[in-house]
Amino acid sequence: MKSLIIEKTEKTPYIHLNALSGQMEFSGRSRPESSIKFYEPIEDWLLEYIKNPAKRTIVNFRFDYFDTSSSKWFLTLIKHFETIYINKNDVVINWFYDDDDILEYGEEIQDIREVPINLIEVD
Repeated sequence: MKSLIIEKTEKTPYIHLNALSGQMEFSGRSRPESSIKFYEPIEDWLLEYIKNPAKRTIVNFRFDYFDTSSSKWFLTLIKHFETIYINKNDVVINWFYDDDDILEYGEEIQDIREVPINLIEVD
């Protein structure tokens, strides 16, 4: 399975999903004009990855801003990582935050998902 790399733009985040290493990165700003158009291919990639995940999946979410439609997609994507976790695979999700809004959303996700989420403050 090939890695998925999407370079960041002014409105969309950097995405790097590596199937071999299990390293996943979501970072930057997320306010795409069409969140469905942007995040659907990422979800499709994850649905394939779930079938044969790496022994350890490490996911880093490093957003400095995201809109409401993006936050709904984050929940969907994390649900797919949760599926990997429920199937007895090692999954680490790191939610980096530098303000209260991003922290609060990370806490909300922690409350409703079974997969462990590490909340990590950055300067």
